[in-house]
Amino acid sequence: MTVHVDQLPVDVQTSTRAVVWNRETRDGKLTKVPYQAARPAVRAAVDDPSTFALFAVALAAVEDGKADGVGIVLGRTGDQTLTGIDLDKCRDPGTGRIAPDAQAIIDELDSYAEISPSGTGVHILVYGDLPSGRR
Repeated sequence: MTVHVDQLPVDVQTSTRAVVWNRETRDGKLTKVPYQAARPAVRAAVDDPSTFALFAVALAAVEDGKADGVGIVLGRTGDQTLTGIDLDKCRDPGTGRIAPDAQAIIDELDSYAEISPSGTGVHILVYGDLPSGRR
């Protein structure tokens, strides 16, 4: 996996909320399981900051072949909350075409967006707080 660090927001590049992930099959489905960047054989917990690391540590683990990818744990840092929007099944991996309704969301948010590891979706990072209740 190639990570284009220069294209990532500075907040991600300097994050202390990084983990690594590996593709694993659970209940017959492929999923991404988080692991500690400093100890890639040990699972990370998204609700336990002691299992997070600097982004650079996670990136090095991936570059050394110890994990499949780098992840940033979403949540509050200081006075901001990093939130992710996951648009599934909106991209044709063969042509790269993104569905018009998904492209409209990407354009409206005007934030950092990347193709998901499956190649069929898009991840968008924004700062904001979700309202309570059902969404």
